[in-house]
Amino acid sequence: MLKIIISFFMSLQIFGNHPFQTERNQMTGESNPDGAYISDKQNQWLEETLAEGAGSGKPIFVFLHQPITGTVYGSEWGAGFQDQKIFAILKKYPQVILFTGHSHYPLNNEKSIIHDGITMVNTSSVAYTYTPQTGADDSKSQGLIVNIYHDKIEFKAREFDTKSWIKTVTIPLKSPHQVQD
Repeated sequence: MLKIIISFFMSLQIFGNHPFQTERNQMTGESNPDGAYISDKQNQWLEETLAEGAGSGKPIFVFLHQPITGTVYGSEWGAGFQDQKIFAILKKYPQVILFTGHSHYPLNNEKSIIHDGITMVNTSSVAYTYTPQTGADDSKSQGLIVNIYHDKIEFKAREFDTKSWIKTVTIPLKSPHQVQD
């Protein structure tokens, strides 16, 4: 069974039964229009949902629009929400794989996929890429192909416009009895 947390208050399990719930995140307002607010209720739901899925030892995919500050390539801007609180919750579950976007930073940087207690993945953008040095680059369209095997997860970074592979990163999976609670 694979657990996927799409947004806080929204999850689904593949190859198993799980309620599908949804609630939108609030934006932080005019002071940070790109930020999001994650409520205490959502943090509690996240903790409970992660705990439910942790026993199997299988990966738990979590998707957030904004990255956690100071993690993957493009996260230096900060998300404007309580990301360190969320990070502390996520780090209790080493099988978490966190996918984040927002920055449009390209996938060729070594920090686009990192491990710091959990695996974190920058998803780039299929519309255009961006860095402060180059600005927006409309000629780039990047994304990830994720292959899940019984003993590993393979992230294949793809440049769609040129139909070329950027890189492949493989994360080994631990067996359920090796995962620490």
